[in-house]
Amino acid sequence: MNEQLGVMNPITEGRIGRAMFRYFLPLVAGTIFQQIYSLADAVIVGRFVGKAGLAAIGGSASTVLYIVTMVFASMFAGASVTLSQYFGAREEKKLHEALHTMVIFGILASAVTTVLGVTLSRWAMVMMRTPESLMTYSVQYMVIYFGGVSTVILYNMGSSILRAIGDSKRPFHYLIVCCVLNIVLDILFVVVWKKEVIGAGLATVISQGVSAFLVMRALVRNKEMEGIPFRLSLRARDLKEGFNGMILKHQMRLGTPGSIQAVAYGISNILIQACINGFGEDIVAAWAAYFKTDVIIWAILNAFGVTVTTFVGQNYGAGKKERIFQSVRMGLMQSSLLVVSLVVLLMSCAHPILCLFLTDEDVIQIGVTMMHQFMPWYVLSVILEIFNGALRGLGDVKIPTIITTGCVLGLRIPWVTWIVPAYHEVLTVILSYPMAWILALSMIIPYYLHRKKQMGRVVVR
Repeated sequence: MNEQLGVMNPITEGRIGRAMFRYFLPLVAGTIFQQIYSLADAVIVGRFVGKAGLAAIGGSASTVLYIVTMVFASMFAGASVTLSQYFGAREEKKLHEALHTMVIFGILASAVTTVLGVTLSRWAMVMMRTPESLMTYSVQYMVIYFGGVSTVILYNMGSSILRAIGDSKRPFHYLIVCCVLNIVLDILFVVVWKKEVIGAGLATVISQGVSAFLVMRALVRNKEMEGIPFRLSLRARDLKEGFNGMILKHQMRLGTPGSIQAVAYGISNILIQACINGFGEDIVAAWAAYFKTDVIIWAILNAFGVTVTTFVGQNYGAGKKERIFQSVRMGLMQSSLLVVSLVVLLMSCAHPILCLFLTDEDVIQIGVTMMHQFMPWYVLSVILEIFNGALRGLGDVKIPTIITTGCVLGLRIPWVTWIVPAYHEVLTVILSYPMAWILALSMIIPYYLHRKKQMGRVVVR
């Protein structure tokens, strides 16, 4: 309890396990609902347009769009650590400046990404060796998505700001509304009006536009919440005066490594997708369907990473060293139990899940095999995400980024260059993922223990 302010912040006070899980639940639910945008597209397109449409929006195009989304999500997740730390330290003026500085960056990034994305869509599909039968659909989907990419960027920015100060509920509530809207629009555009892939793209962009509007409105109308002893709100007149170059530099220092890491994952995924494209349309469709099914696991990974970052960041700002270590231990325990349980469930239900996307039994069986071969390895990824999230919360992003990026690119590029051609099977491609995670964990865990030992000898604040 903060005696002076008379306000309890559950992130820095009280039972940490319960507080983490209460923060995590709406966050992971929101992440899942956010992914349901593309999931709804995949189900409806796969059932009513066919496997070519599914392979187009879930193959090469999906890989590029996922990279763009993760680059900005990682950037804002890292940059929002400044808000967590200022909030934990109760530095109201700096928190206000960090908010407006982040919004200005988000607006500029939206404009640049829209122009580049629309212009380079076809080139990207050609470079990824997209099968000619899928080229038209893939390019159409990408152009529409990039035309409205500002909505994705602004939503990720706004939700990162709210989560950094402990509010994971409102972004979740907005996504429920927008997810329902997306499904309704998918049915109208694709099933009723027969707009095929173009309709799926329009449904996604319109729905994301609504979510961006709602989260930005929340920042403008933000009122005092639990744990916040002052009002934090976005004001247009403060965008210029509230901009702080030093804070932007600090935000970029924290956010850029995460984006670099996302790009590294993206480059490796592009190379892997190019390998998958070489196996033919059935393999591409099965791969696309499979990667729509693991949305829940990736949602848990990302949500626990953000949760640990927020808890570590706020307790670091508040000078509560022991709660930092407790947050990491609790995050490891909760996330591992949940991921293992879900992996078992999804593997058990692999066939009926894939039947949601596909009608071709041969393609479904290929997807089932992929799920059984890939999913057991996810426990490695969740451990890696927790340690990376903890180090981000401490403001330590450089070394973890070098480790993760180096391992991903350093292993996967040689793997797809030499190993996959020598052993030309889908399983060979799949194994590139866990091999990179194992290599990264062998370095990130010792580094975290080193940082923990350092913190044991000094005062946090």
